[in-house]
Amino acid sequence: MPDKPGDLTATEVGADFVNLAWSRPIKDGGGRLKGYIVERRESVPQVGGSGAGTGPGGWTRLTQQPILTTGLNVPHLIEDKSYEFRVIAVNDAGESEPSVIGRPVLIKDPRACAPPVLRRGLKPVTCSEGRDAVFEIDVDCSSPFDVVWSKGGRELVPSSRIEMVKENGNCQLIVHDCGIEDVEEYTARVSNRGGSKISRTELQVKSMYSSGCLAFFLLQPYR
Repeated sequence: MPDKPGDLTATEVGADFVNLAWSRPIKDGGGRLKGYIVERRESVPQVGGSGAGTGPGGWTRLTQQPILTTGLNVPHLIEDKSYEFRVIAVNDAGESEPSVIGRPVLIKDPRACAPPVLRRGLKPVTCSEGRDAVFEIDVDCSSPFDVVWSKGGRELVPSSRIEMVKENGNCQLIVHDCGIEDVEEYTARVSNRGGSKISRTELQVKSMYSSGCLAFFLLQPYR
């Protein structure tokens, strides 16, 4: 019988696949090496233990006939599940002992990332007519993210009156020289590849044209 193949490793892992690689056995057992058989099984945590164990079923052969290469792409796996793999060398005399991968492989998209977290969302803003209104959020995100500001469902773009500031996790929308026409619902949408978060609030503008008191213009709270 041949020796078992050299160390089995996962060279690349994606959202639904893994690429495996191994080396030839040190000794071929005196017979012609016909190739390799690769097997897998799903891994589940051991009961009462901290490590990963084996799945409830046995090993499933991924190559019904021996393959000549020392590598294999295994497709159609399930993301967020762990799998164990092993490879067996075959010659004219039979099959070797298996070479088992060192640890279970978790199938995960390497580009995946956690969605952003709003450490502080939008608060209601009140300002006097002709003054600036400042909306502010604090974002906790370990990957690059985008912020889209909207007014009444319409996306805002920078202009002479609309200023957008983004410094690390602190993001601000500044509406300069506020008027009654700026009373509306304002929204901040924060997104990355992992997902998005939305925060909403309203703007109150105090008018200076009422007699004896200030008039308040307030959008009804968002439901």
